[in-house]
Amino acid sequence: MPSNPQDPLAAALGMLTLLAAALLLLALASFALRRPPPNPAFTRRPPHGGGALRPDPNAGFLTDRGLLFLPRRFFLATGCPPVRVRARDHAALDRARRTRPVKVAQRGRASWWWFEDAVYAESRGYRPADVLARVVAERARGEALAERTLLLTSLNPRHPRIPAEVRRAVFERDRGRCAHCGGATDLNYDHVVPLAEGGPSTVGNLRVLCRPCLRIAH
Repeated sequence: MPSNPQDPLAAALGMLTLLAAALLLLALASFALRRPPPNPAFTRRPPHGGGALRPDPNAGFLTDRGLLFLPRRFFLATGCPPVRVRARDHAALDRARRTRPVKVAQRGRASWWWFEDAVYAESRGYRPADVLARVVAERARGEALAERTLLLTSLNPRHPRIPAEVRRAVFERDRGRCAHCGGATDLNYDHVVPLAEGGPSTVGNLRVLCRPCLRIAH
């Protein structure tokens, strides 16, 4: 029995129809993924107050899938909803931030700078040289705090009860100042829940207090 010459044509048209439908579904799915990713709660909060340069612990990059499921990269931070960063731009920023501060994003007056392994936020219109100077100065203060904490732990007889790594973490958290008044002299470590009442020597139960505030607290 002779074959119908229309059969191969009908099969080809059927395959083309299936392929077009698959491509349409793929396009619709990838188009849906073109929307920016959901905003975490911290992106809807105001940036760190005061405007001065401060590290932003929430700042970073995230990657998701976009058109045709290709990877997309976004920058987000406290007070900064996701901002699209092209792969080429991210590579350039990643190279530059190893030697100098580079601006990653700006929203209103707030700017975010990437330098070495941290992202800093400010809203005072700093230039790269301003950011670098303040980061270097803050590191110098940190080194001075480390020297002071060694002196502090060696003079106070209560400190041997507190592990060295805990003392350092508490001192750095409180920035080497009294947790009550902000003073920087005559400092001591204080247990929020006293040792006599079973209070542990942990970061969460310790604070730095100056001697006057220590007397008031206890």
